[in-house]
Amino acid sequence: MDTHYFKLVKDLDVKNCLAVIFSPDNEDLIVSSGKLINIFDTKNFNLKCSLKEHRNYISDLRFSCCKKILASASHDNSIILWDY
Repeated sequence: MDTHYFKLVKDLDVKNCLAVIFSPDNEDLIVSSGKLINIFDTKNFNLKCSLKEHRNYISDLRFSCCKKILASASHDNSIILWDY
């Protein structure tokens, strides 16, 4: 694929990122950053909030079929379900 079709939108400085996902409505970008989940607004990519519960790196992020629950999996052997 020819890369000249791609335009850089935003370069986010995120440490230890292992997972990235857009919210079902595409209004948020959810990014794992070590033990944190950072939620960025996709209009301006400002940080909206950070979720802190895991004790080790977050390795995966997924939304439920109903699009109302965010699941985060971590190397601490836990999965946390978040109301979204």
